[in-house]
Amino acid sequence: MRIKVYSVYDECYRTFDEMLNVDLLTVVIPFVAGVALGYFLRKRRKLSLNKATFWIIIILIFSLGFSMGSNNKLLISFPHVGLKTIVML
Repeated sequence: MRIKVYSVYDECYRTFDEMLNVDLLTVVIPFVAGVALGYFLRKRRKLSLNKATFWIIIILIFSLGFSMGSNNKLLISFPHVGLKTIVML
């Protein structure tokens, strides 16, 4: 008989696995559509998407921080994760 001991850290992983239940097609279809659009429009004037890309990344970082800050289980496990990280270094 095998006994598995769960910690708060394991509970956070289980929560993230549930949050990340995303279909592969949800990621692949927009990527392929972007590649196809870029391929067919490559002869036209180049679009500069640097500013838009920058702000989209900033919004994604903010939303990641918001979701981490609103997850009590994750906040409780931060000291344990930090200690393990320091030990690994």
